[in-house]
Amino acid sequence: MTQPIRILQVVTIMNLGGLESFLMTIYRNIDRSKVQFDFLVHRQERGAFDDEIENLGGKIFRLNPIRPARFFQYQKELKSFFLDHKEYKIIHSHLNENSAIVLNVAKRLNIPIRIAHSHAKATAGPYKFLREFIKTRIYPNSTLNLACSEDAGKWLYGGKDFDVFKNSVDVEKFKFPQNSEKIKTLKDEVGIDSKDFVMGLVARFSFTKNHIFLIDVFNEYQKLNQYSKLLLVGDGELKLEINNYIKELNLQEKVLFTGNVSNPQDYLSLMNIFVMTSFNEGMPVVLIEAQCNGLPVLMSDTIPAEIEITDLTYRESLNSSPKHWANKINEIKELHKDDHRELYKTIIKDKNYDISSNAQKLIDLYMSNYQESLKN
Repeated sequence: MTQPIRILQVVTIMNLGGLESFLMTIYRNIDRSKVQFDFLVHRQERGAFDDEIENLGGKIFRLNPIRPARFFQYQKELKSFFLDHKEYKIIHSHLNENSAIVLNVAKRLNIPIRIAHSHAKATAGPYKFLREFIKTRIYPNSTLNLACSEDAGKWLYGGKDFDVFKNSVDVEKFKFPQNSEKIKTLKDEVGIDSKDFVMGLVARFSFTKNHIFLIDVFNEYQKLNQYSKLLLVGDGELKLEINNYIKELNLQEKVLFTGNVSNPQDYLSLMNIFVMTSFNEGMPVVLIEAQCNGLPVLMSDTIPAEIEITDLTYRESLNSSPKHWANKINEIKELHKDDHRELYKTIIKDKNYDISSNAQKLIDLYMSNYQESLKN
């Protein structure tokens, strides 16, 4: 029996996040008898998706994080890894600017297919000057450049060529369910009353997601509507800080935490509006999922316009006050109180954001590049 072609996906860690959910949705929908995914991660702890990856036949390899202080040591460790695993002919790196480091080592070892994939549209974190310089080294070391949106591509590749590969979702999984009893049961478990208006966010608790501003928005909104809750799905390094801020505002009875969950689609169905106050995003998968679920979305104006797939999306500036955001939520609430949420999955599918077709497009991209490399 012919063995599948193994493709190495290079990521930080396979926790619950937009990029990781996108990769897993692709992974679940490919023919794994022909193509198999393995993962090179940069954390020693296990990620939320690790068990599922291994159950699907994938392998997980671990290196230490990329840090400026251990730049040369990291290159040495990565070179050693590639020399020990010469089976990989296709490397798909999702590390944004740090993809340059990975693909440079891969190029020096003559790995033929070297893919960079941009999932952001701004440089985040310290060492901004260094990060901006590293970006310039992607193009000389990659053989294919992908981006989740036009903005993400322009940010990572500058004026160079790239292809937009749409972030996609499983529309059947994220459609609004017909089973209202299932929703009621989960609301009871979480602590949501039938009369509550639920704001929500599914996101990692990190700086970029700007949870503090979201809490301020909710604080203003709950003054307008006493029957309101904020549902926060996810986990992350800033969770304790955010929880402390909620206590300062005396909102602990109204803000609900779920932690990381394996069924985010069910929690989207509990919400009445999805509010994302991020400082920057590439092309957030979760906003496609929310629209597929028929959920109105209010987002910061830093998020690419390409995410506006349906009539459910609204924008607001982060320079606007939390009170202004709260008033806008009230307006959106009135506009969408009679929506038939179950109908929106068809719009997402018709606009080619369904994983069933896009998973095959990615596999075709891998295979065409692989076949071309065999000729050289």
